Amino acid sequence: MKMIIWLFPLLVSCQHFSQQMNGQSYFENTWQAAQEQQRQQNTEASEGLFKEIYLLGIDSSPQYSTLSLFELAQINESKGNWELALSQLKECETKKSFLPSVKADLELPSRIAGAYAALGEVELSNIYSKKAEQALQVYSSQLRPDLRADWWAETYFRMGSIPIQGMTEQNWLAYAKRFESSLTHLIRSMEYSDPNWSLKSLLQAEDFFKKSLEFSSLDQELSEDNWWIKQQSIREKLDTMIFLIQKVKIWKFNQNQPSQWISQFYKKIDIIESEVLKRRSKFQDTAPLTPENLRRKKIKREDLEVLL
Repeated sequence: MKMIIWLFPLLVSCQHFSQQMNGQSYFENTWQAAQEQQRQQNTEASEGLFKEIYLLGIDSSPQYSTLSLFELAQINESKGNWELALSQLKECETKKSFLPSVKADLELPSRIAGAYAALGEVELSNIYSKKAEQALQVYSSQLRPDLRADWWAETYFRMGSIPIQGMTEQNWLAYAKRFESSLTHLIRSMEYSDPNWSLKSLLQAEDFFKKSLEFSSLDQELSEDNWWIKQQSIREKLDTMIFLIQKVKIWKFNQNQPSQWISQFYKKIDIIESEVLKRRSKFQDTAPLTPENLRRKKIKREDLEVLL
């Protein structure tokens, strides 16, 4: 139903053009224009162009149509429209033969896994994460990581990238779940020491924690009732960040010679962890832990027991 709502106005306005827009030059030019608008961060303009390509190209240019649908899904991720993004990604899955192989085999299942994670569908998220990991094994056997470090750094970044700009205090938990499913890919990207993609992964992971800290402050004036609600919300955010930091540190134990970007990331994480723990120490567990926090504490204990 949501797909119909956002497609209907464009279907009506573009229907009479559908038979004229069969030349690939139209789709190539419009695709380039949409990407240029995207580079300039003109989201509304790029979204309109991608919708146009998607609709007009369904029959006449399925490659550009499917690529545009994939881009629309990422735009909806950035807006926090996870249900719509998921429906678009799932449609891409039915048309994945029109996507480049790397995008179809690695990036698409990773993004579907992330969308399911954001919506709290843990089992489905794990299914798609496993699909991405299985595809990674195939690519690893065909393309040596040490010979194409830049390619692997970019691939892992695209598998794990998350639209931090769309994160707000209200939708933070969904983004945190999405980030949890992305964290491994971002760290893997950092491992390759690529000055472009590895650095992007580092900055994105750092931005998540920094912005999360912004949402974990009691500086503003609040009524007594709202203060208790806010306190509980901040405590849950801080506990979640501690859980994610522990996941980073568990990954650290498995690395013998960390790359430049990984080393920088660990140093930043140590600083962030210090601040998180400092803030968390001000809050007592005066309210029962949520099922989500109980799950995370259990996972953290089990992970540490494995390491010991």
